[in-house]
Order: sequence, then C-alpha cells, then structure tokens
Amino acid sequence: MIRLALVTAALWSASIGPAWANEHVVRPGESLPQLAEQFYGDARRAAVLAAANSIPEVDEILIAGQRLLVPAPEFRVVAPEDTWESLAQLVLGDGRRAFLLEGANHAESASRPATGAEIVVPAVVAYRLRYGDGLAQVAERFYGSREGARLIKRFNFMQSARINHGQVLLIPLPELALTAAGRAALEANRASRGDGTRAASQATAAEAIRRLERLLGDGSYVEVVAAGNRLLASASDLSGNQVVSILRALGTAHVALDRPDLAIEAFREALRHQTDLECNPITTSPKVLEAFRTARARGPAAPGAP
Repeated sequence: MIRLALVTAALWSASIGPAWANEHVVRPGESLPQLAEQFYGDARRAAVLAAANSIPEVDEILIAGQRLLVPAPEFRVVAPEDTWESLAQLVLGDGRRAFLLEGANHAESASRPATGAEIVVPAVVAYRLRYGDGLAQVAERFYGSREGARLIKRFNFMQSARINHGQVLLIPLPELALTAAGRAALEANRASRGDGTRAASQATAAEAIRRLERLLGDGSYVEVVAAGNRLLASASDLSGNQVVSILRALGTAHVALDRPDLAIEAFREALRHQTDLECNPITTSPKVLEAFRTARARGPAAPGAP
C-alpha cells in the first residue's frame, strides 16, 4: 500500500509541473508561516508549503538559500476538443476528478468548457500521513475545517475514512490563491532565471573571442575586423565583458590598419560598456594608447551610436 502510494505521488508530481514551477529562495530569518502570509495572505497556509517541500513541521527552521516550491493554481486555455473529463485526466491525473475543475470554474452541470476560455486548475499537494493522523485532522490542517475530509475522500477515491500511517494523500486546494505581492515575487524570480541558452551562447562566444585574440597576436588585422564585427552583429547574448574584449581587439586592429578614426570609435563604445576601462601603458603600443586616450577624452559613445 505504501509503495503504491509513493509511486502515485511520484507520477502526480510529474504530471502537474507547471503548477509547481514557482520557487522561492529562503532569506535569513524567514519561516514557513511568514512565507505563507506573504504568498497566500494566511500564515495557516504554512501546512501547504510544508507538504509541498516534505518539511515535517510548519515551525521547522529554514536555512537561508534553501529552495522552496510554492504551490499555486495554474491556468489553461480550453481547446475545441477539451471536456472537463479530458482536462482532468491531463492536469489532475484522472478524469474522475473533473468535479474539482467544474467547481473551481463555477461550471454548470453537464456543461462543456467553452473553447478559448481560460480555466483555473487548483493546486494539489501530496501529504504523507503520520502517526495519529485521522482524515478529519488532515482536513483541519489544510482547510481549517474538518468539513474538508469529504473533498479529500472524493479526490483520492476512498471508500471509507480509514487511513494508514505512511499513506500518501493528494490534497486539492481549490481555494488557494496567491496574493498580489506573492505573485509579483514569484514572477520576478522567474524573470531572473534562464534556461541555459544564454550560457551556451556565451560559451561559444568565449571560444570565438579566444580565436579573435590569436588572430590579433598573429597580426591578421583584417581578419580581426571581419570576425569582430560578425561577433558583435550576431551574438545578442554576449556578456558586457565579452563586448568590451571584442571592441578592444577591433580598436587595436584599426590602429594597425592605419584607421585611428575607427579605433577611437571602437574604444569609445568599449568605454560606454565599461567606464573604468584602462590600457596598460607598458604593454600597449604608443599608437593604440594614443587612440584610447583620445577616445577617453571625447567620452563614451552615446547609446545606439553607429
């Protein structure tokens, strides 16, 4: 029974990925009740955060830097072929759970969801029963009322209220909603995260810049100008330091090609990205140093300047 429940929980967590895509990094001094107040407007919702993160007690001490999943409802747009049962199968793991979607979206009996409508999918957490837990106590923990026991029974297809230590129950949370502040915090966190694409692009650019510097060392100045301009034009994910490295190489190459005017503009653009940029007077050639100092005297290029 316990093994089956654990497998069910694993399948469940895999099937509702978007609803769990919210993450919070714990700051010093934060607690589950404080975070529940921030995200849900109710410190009693700490039980939801505890269950979602397999934390035994709501008063457990959190560690700064700890990553917490923040359960929240998700939203879906109804396709023409969708029914409440097919949607429940997709997002709740079983078509028999359609009643939860119908209730959360105030659907009329025997109606179909309207094509193109955006529906709410309530959050669900998995809770492992402990010694002394009864269905009424579990309902009290998550809903603040023992009346919620009926919802838990129905959602888990239970024939009786008998439950066992170690059993995993899925707890639907149709009333759970994020506060405006909680939603803003999670959106800010998501906006600051990448998918690895930028890092991969920057790694490729780093190798290209190393080739550029080898060309510069070999005296292949025409190739440096061509390759450097291609890099600046094609790589939108360059880091600030990478842009500066390319512009410095271009400035040096332009000096060698007797185009101090272009060298000065390259250095001015580099100074726009890094205002404290310096050239080593010992290792930098006098002509390059002169062009750089002229660029500094004129000031950084204006944003968007050619």
